[in-house]
Amino acid sequence: MVLIKYQKSINEIFSDNLSFELNWVKFFFRFFALWAIVAFIENTFLTNKFYDTDQISLIIYFFQSILLSSLYILASTQRKVHNRADFHDVSNIQIKNQAVNHNLKDKLIETFDEKQFYLKKDLTIWDVCRETNSNRTYISNLINDEFGMNFNHFVNKYRVEQAIYMLKNADYNQKPLDEIARLSGFNSLTSFNRAFKKFTNSYPGSYRKKVEVEIV
Repeated sequence: MVLIKYQKSINEIFSDNLSFELNWVKFFFRFFALWAIVAFIENTFLTNKFYDTDQISLIIYFFQSILLSSLYILASTQRKVHNRADFHDVSNIQIKNQAVNHNLKDKLIETFDEKQFYLKKDLTIWDVCRETNSNRTYISNLINDEFGMNFNHFVNKYRVEQAIYMLKNADYNQKPLDEIARLSGFNSLTSFNRAFKKFTNSYPGSYRKKVEVEIV
């Protein structure tokens, strides 16, 4: 069924998909009703009056076969029916999807680049959802698809970049590493060390010494 096949895409755009209908289903019920009427007439009137007349039954069965064949042909062309201009075309849904994702990506980048949400203590994906006026599934899928990482790694990447900036900046030379960690948004020195090592393959202390040597 076309509706079931594209259910996921439709649900991502629309909150209510009850308005999506398949016209060939309506035709099915009309054919079925007509077939039932013909069968009723045959059994109630014609069979009793022309019990021995095989031609009458043959005509009835032929007419029923035409109905069933028409139904099969109509059902087989449901893809063409779906693609008519008066239906929501799947390509239009995909275009809308891309537009929504692009807009959400812009909001996400703005939230982290300009508003520096990564500095927020105990930041959760729900905080980002409220800020971008989105939901958890959209945000999570966007980060996975566009940046190739989960939410936690995405936040830590920004925090590590902030820490690198401070470790290279002479204004923060006298700041201890736990203070650098706090100013970068980390809750502890341990989580700071672990994240920094993951993204730079070096610990903050070693990185600071390396930077100091390069400056000298």
